Amino acid sequence: MDKIKNQNDVFKFVALRPPTEPKQKNGNSSRIVDSRHLNETPVGKLINELEPNSHIGQVLPHVMELVNKNNWGSEIQGDKKFKVIVAVSRIIENQVRIFESEKFHRQIENAIGDCPKIFIQSDYAFNLQCNLWDRLHAFYLINRVTPVNLEGLMEGLKSFHILGKLAKDDEMVTLEDLQAAYRGVVVLPEEFVRIAPEKVEGQLRSNEKNTRNHTIQKHISALWDKYVELHEAAEEIQMLQPIIELKQEEQELDQEKLDEFHVAKNTTEKSNLKKILYRSSFTFDPADLEALSQTARVMIENSKNSDQFNKPQVLKRIHEELAAVTEQLYYEPRLIEKEIPDAAKKIPGTMIFMNRNFNLESLKSIPSPSDFPFPWSIRSQIRPLGIGDLKVVKQTLERYVAGEVAHIENVMQGESKERKHRRYDRTEESLTIELESTEETERDTQSTDRFELKKEVENTIQTDMKVDTGITVSSSYGPVKFGAHANFAYNQSTRDSARVSSNFSKEVLDRSIAKIQKKSREERITKTIQEVEEINTHSINNIGTEGHITGVYRWVDKHYKAQIFNYGKRMMFEFVVPEPAAFFKYAQANNSGNAINVTKPIPLGEITASDINESNYLILSRNYNVQGITPPPPSERVVSYALDKHGLQMKEGFSQSVNDLKLPEGYYAETGFVASSVIKYMNPEILKDQYYIVTIGRLVQGYFDQPVMGGFLNKEENFLPITVNTMNIDSYTIVVSVICHISLEHFRQWQIKTFELIQSAYTTAMAQYEEKLRAAEARRGVVITGYNPNTNRDIERTELKKHSISMLTGQRYTEFNAVSGNPPEFDLVEAASEGRFIQFFEQAFEWEQMTYLFYPYFWGRKDNWATVSNTYDNDPLFTKFLQAGSARIVIPVHPAYNEAILYYLQTGELWNGGDAPVIDDPLYIGLCEELRAKQDDLENAVPEGDPWTVVLPTTLVWLQAGPELPDYRQH
Repeated sequence: MDKIKNQNDVFKFVALRPPTEPKQKNGNSSRIVDSRHLNETPVGKLINELEPNSHIGQVLPHVMELVNKNNWGSEIQGDKKFKVIVAVSRIIENQVRIFESEKFHRQIENAIGDCPKIFIQSDYAFNLQCNLWDRLHAFYLINRVTPVNLEGLMEGLKSFHILGKLAKDDEMVTLEDLQAAYRGVVVLPEEFVRIAPEKVEGQLRSNEKNTRNHTIQKHISALWDKYVELHEAAEEIQMLQPIIELKQEEQELDQEKLDEFHVAKNTTEKSNLKKILYRSSFTFDPADLEALSQTARVMIENSKNSDQFNKPQVLKRIHEELAAVTEQLYYEPRLIEKEIPDAAKKIPGTMIFMNRNFNLESLKSIPSPSDFPFPWSIRSQIRPLGIGDLKVVKQTLERYVAGEVAHIENVMQGESKERKHRRYDRTEESLTIELESTEETERDTQSTDRFELKKEVENTIQTDMKVDTGITVSSSYGPVKFGAHANFAYNQSTRDSARVSSNFSKEVLDRSIAKIQKKSREERITKTIQEVEEINTHSINNIGTEGHITGVYRWVDKHYKAQIFNYGKRMMFEFVVPEPAAFFKYAQANNSGNAINVTKPIPLGEITASDINESNYLILSRNYNVQGITPPPPSERVVSYALDKHGLQMKEGFSQSVNDLKLPEGYYAETGFVASSVIKYMNPEILKDQYYIVTIGRLVQGYFDQPVMGGFLNKEENFLPITVNTMNIDSYTIVVSVICHISLEHFRQWQIKTFELIQSAYTTAMAQYEEKLRAAEARRGVVITGYNPNTNRDIERTELKKHSISMLTGQRYTEFNAVSGNPPEFDLVEAASEGRFIQFFEQAFEWEQMTYLFYPYFWGRKDNWATVSNTYDNDPLFTKFLQAGSARIVIPVHPAYNEAILYYLQTGELWNGGDAPVIDDPLYIGLCEELRAKQDDLENAVPEGDPWTVVLPTTLVWLQAGPELPDYRQH
């Protein structure tokens, strides 16, 4: 049978190093550059004539003028001027796939009409090449704003590059020679990068979304303005002081009226009686009313039933509107997007809005809509870490070799041995539903696991990486090993990388083999208790023979040949981000539905009794289903008392005093006025001694010839005395009305009582919530805390991916708000812009191959050390994530995006398509050339270093031919 050797992958890893210095053949570089100085080119002269630090928006009009003036186009396929070079490009494109040296040279000479050396030195070729460079310079700058296809221009310059190589050495005889030349890098002057992106100033997003956001913000601002204005209006009207007026009306009495008042029957006296109606009232100074705010005047005007307004009624209406505005603000979902105005913060009761915003943390994730377009031009400060070589250790089975002695069987002369085996299965089942199964399998032949080394290597790597502070291993690339990173040590770094790779591979294999050897030794001494009956008879008979018989059994070892293979290159980026789990922990702490679907009451927070008022008490009572709550007491109340007296005699005085006018509890007397009806004698001889005086507390009102005296009351409480003094009047009827104002202590008592009811209801609601929570926990049975480890890895990768993109782009994701409104709708223009950005960074990096390492908590904020260092999870790797003060991330770039990523790093702009030219920067040129040097990264792996032998013990035994014991002294 033919000998078959199979190679198996043992494990993979990435050896990271800086790019190697570009190799040159016969002094020829693979860089494609313009032979002229930039100042000698049309675009270069144009840039020099402009102001320093001009941005692309200032440069572009001049470039467009130059393009139109020279009638340049970015496509050269249909341009007769480039007919020759287009033909050369087609020949090269065909030969790159199927190369025939003689045919290639013959076709080139036929296309250019001469040998390459003469053609390249001609003025025609020089002018043609300069024209390609001039167009590339111009359209490269245009492409930074408007997409332009530069592929034709790039291919033309590559064709000139290959013609130049043919003209110099004419050694392009193999496909590899042609491919190496074809992979030449087109390099542009670094002055093009110094042209800054155009500044975005005041350019509004689409009208539809801008109008919607503006309307919402305007609505919230209007609510706040009305909230403040109503409060100010209530204070202004409350402070208005009235002016007391006395109105008098005389009425003649007829015979029937005389009888009503029970006057004397004297006809002469009856004819001298007169009825007078008095009414004291109050009004307000027009100047005071004019000084009121617009809102206060409007409220007064809307509340008037006559020429005078009712102050309590106006205040009641203001508080009703204020309650409606307060409710709208409190339940406005986007209230938190606009900061509470300073004027509103000074108003008592505004704390409920601050407390509501503080406790609705989920709303804080809603960013304020931006008035500016999506940012494209953000220059990154991150630079590539280096080149990552994907390396695989493969093993090839070489041979089986007899190892150490496993067992010696001795049979003395005249002795015989016999052994029998039988198979025995037993299953026991108990009442406790425990099932025990014992199974024995006997084989006369022995086998070994073919891939035991691969399995043990994977376990070894995983164990090592777990010990290393939470490092993760990529499923495709394995761990990342780092070599030297000095920019000047290109060759030395490559050798160091290869040496480190070899040492790492051997070290891993040696540790794995040691583990397998340990397991083998343990297995060989393991004793298994089982029932054995020797049915299969194995006998050794030494009867009738001469001498003893000795059988030496040897362990069998496998000999493998291990070799490192290099499977290709990846450009790698490294990020070190602070506190990678900060947002995750913030989100978890504010996730109301973190575990069980039980609604948690809104915390009262810092609300106190003084924050309760007429406009917000219903909101709070509704939040906690408060029972027994009473409306706030009115700011003013009016109490009245009536007195009357009839049949008084002329020339006699009369006095009446009462203390029965009881004032409402918690109110004090502020203003009093009198409405009265008086019948007086009109005899001339008594008019000078006639008077009628009403006293209310300290307020005295005089009638007839006495002047009207009065003023405000003295804030009397409980009871108010009333006194009437008359002289020479027949009868009177008096109605005393007193306006009482609520005392501060009484209003505070209502605030305290209401707050106690709200607080008690909140405490009850919290107790019910916790009880429901415990009941739900009990119904759930065993609660497993934390997440599945695979979910934890996804969380880690998502957070680290977010941080990496932020560090690379300078983007904090505040501009990603294409969706807004209620119901949600997305802005078409912005969605397209954001989609291009998202697609690029999702596809440009191989995020699934991310590797990362968590650093300890003390690299984070010191104020959080005590909390972070005591944060744990059932998953030990996730604990490292939660405690991390910083994290190191290494990410490979997808090979198809190498040039696009380099272009982004150089310009801060996304490439608009096609092969991107490289700016004249040694780091990026080295990266680009090396990454292009090998296009088929996963084929034709190249072996590195010398192979080494790996000895792997097995569980197989071998009976050697003779009784001799092995002697290793000669080895």
